[in-house]
Amino acid sequence: QVPGFVRSATSGADGNPGHYGFDGLTSFVYVEAEGGKNVVRQPGAKAGTDPLENEHEVTADKLYITSYRLVLTEIAPDFSLTRPSVGIKVETASASAPASDGTVTVNRTEKPATAPSKPDGTDGAGNPVTDGTLGREDLDSDAIRNPDGTIEIREEFFDGVQNQWRTDGYVLTADHAQAGDGHQYELAYGSGASGTVTYDVPDPMGVQRGGDVGLFRVPRSSITGVLWNDAFFGSADARTYNGIRDSQTVAAPDGTTTVEEEPGIAGEAVLITQWYWKDGTWVQNTQFGLDRYTSNRDDVNRVASDPVEPILYDGNTKDAAAGNATGTVLAYVYADAKGNVVDAKGTLHTAATAGATRVDGVLALVTAEDGTYYFDNLPTAYVSEDDQHYLAAYRLELADVEHKENTDGSDNQWLLTRYHTDETADRELDSDAADVTAKGIAGGMVIGGSFEEGGIQTRANDGQVILAQ
Repeated sequence: QVPGFVRSATSGADGNPGHYGFDGLTSFVYVEAEGGKNVVRQPGAKAGTDPLENEHEVTADKLYITSYRLVLTEIAPDFSLTRPSVGIKVETASASAPASDGTVTVNRTEKPATAPSKPDGTDGAGNPVTDGTLGREDLDSDAIRNPDGTIEIREEFFDGVQNQWRTDGYVLTADHAQAGDGHQYELAYGSGASGTVTYDVPDPMGVQRGGDVGLFRVPRSSITGVLWNDAFFGSADARTYNGIRDSQTVAAPDGTTTVEEEPGIAGEAVLITQWYWKDGTWVQNTQFGLDRYTSNRDDVNRVASDPVEPILYDGNTKDAAAGNATGTVLAYVYADAKGNVVDAKGTLHTAATAGATRVDGVLALVTAEDGTYYFDNLPTAYVSEDDQHYLAAYRLELADVEHKENTDGSDNQWLLTRYHTDETADRELDSDAADVTAKGIAGGMVIGGSFEEGGIQTRANDGQVILAQ
């Protein structure tokens, strides 16, 4: 229990899942000086309570207005916050003419709504309201993330006295003081620029809105591919080193047939980095696998003794029957003193490698027995630490080529096969690694996939893959 906080869980007790409610909140307290310090006493007459209620020790008939603030427990990494306070803003949007590369720029402007209004644009009495809310102020999300990472719910209140929107997060339960109603306990509150409003402190407002929270679950997807032996059929066969993963039909003695593909290569390290589109350029997320939305760093279910690790997985290792429904987490990548992420045999360095340091923003897996790689649970959008959403993309690199040991013990380093051959129209069967010298941001060989558009076209930006539709 955090001192000064009371918790309420969302529930469906009223037939509406997700609702929350705090009951019995007072609109004022007493504050008495006792023993050299101020003691807060709640209204009431019950002795021996915690917090202390009004006992006979209250000697001054002086009331203090109260307010309440609402904080949401962490929602990451499963959810992020949607845009806040949209309902009290008037937005306009315009699109530019398509540029030479087909991109369109959307320009948005916004300003505060002048006042609450009904969906028909009136005040409810038939009077038009220019740039009003159209009834959206109670339908939007009120949650913001503070610089310290906490999530606060800040309902918008329209001050009918000063005609300003208040979004400071303080929820007052006292009603406005009305002239001539005989009230005796009047206090004022204001946010500075919007002036002050007087309240009849002991008069509770009844049910007060605390604010709503809209959450967004970023869609997630996968990237797969295969590394194969393009020399399987032997040096004299035309299918060898043709850049195509060929297959053949093999007849068994019993008359049945099977299709035999050039086999995959297991244990090869594939690297992945995440990028996002911001201000007209692609920016690398150097905290990929460590930040709020691609790791378990802020997961409320993680205890202090649990290590921080990615929530991005090797899909080839999924085994629900064995209790592994997600697969093995992707590995952090480490470089040795020379900057190499693999040793002379193509094996990934680890944190235990002497002198190795972690390479920020790079994760890895190794190919399965059939030569496939399967990056799973990749978000289609990058979500920043302050819950801003950006289009995400991924770049893949092959850390090293296959290594075998010759009979004399020397290293037999394999070569890349032909790249993007035009011998077939099936792009899923050709090779996408151009050259051992075509290096990516992580130091590996770029895996540059292709697409069909007036012929085979290589994906731009080192073969970048965008998963959003």
